[in-house]
Amino acid sequence: MLWYSTIHTPPGGQARLFAEAARVLRPAGHLSSGSRPAKGTRDVAPAYRPFGHEVTLERHPYTADQVASQIEAAGLREICRLVRRAQGRERDDQAVLLAKAN
Repeated sequence: MLWYSTIHTPPGGQARLFAEAARVLRPAGHLSSGSRPAKGTRDVAPAYRPFGHEVTLERHPYTADQVASQIEAAGLREICRLVRRAQGRERDDQAVLLAKAN
């Protein structure tokens, strides 16, 4: 399960991340990936500074199509996809992809 975690890996590391996820799946196993699809890197460190945390923290959001491409490149097959538009004070949509190992 890659649940809202792929955003912590820059674009250059996405192929390795999905390849490793595919490697550890059992034959015919399933992979679910949840994210907030968007474009561009975001600096989210300011949200932590009021709490005394001087950190460097970037978020790398990916669109559902970008995640699907990584899933396919890793040798998995997309089973279904759900994209829910942002609601209320949310800034980003929500996306869930389900894939299956061959």
